[in-house]
Amino acid sequence: MSPSGPWSAGPENVDLDAAIGVMGNRSKLLILRHLSEVSSAHWSDLERATELRKPTLSLNLRQLEEVGVITSSIPPEADRRGRKITYTLSRERLQQLTQVWVDFVSGGRGL
Repeated sequence: MSPSGPWSAGPENVDLDAAIGVMGNRSKLLILRHLSEVSSAHWSDLERATELRKPTLSLNLRQLEEVGVITSSIPPEADRRGRKITYTLSRERLQQLTQVWVDFVSGGRGL
């Protein structure tokens, strides 16, 4: 593949990179599965439901928020210590990334 192919870091592949980061990660999928069942959840609910360790949960929640698949009740810039943060699934964004994933693996767009 050339540097301008589907694995390049160009802006046209930002969603593909995000889709791979989400779909290819078991921890992120556990979080998304729980949020798809309940729509929104507090940190402690996610920790209990996914059985992920705190550092793993924290990292994956931050990464999911960065690609827009989830939102939190407190802006990322705020100090979150001691507060109950509610995480909510963005079904529309998840569907967008899922479609990008399907299109790529089926040989459609993005190649």
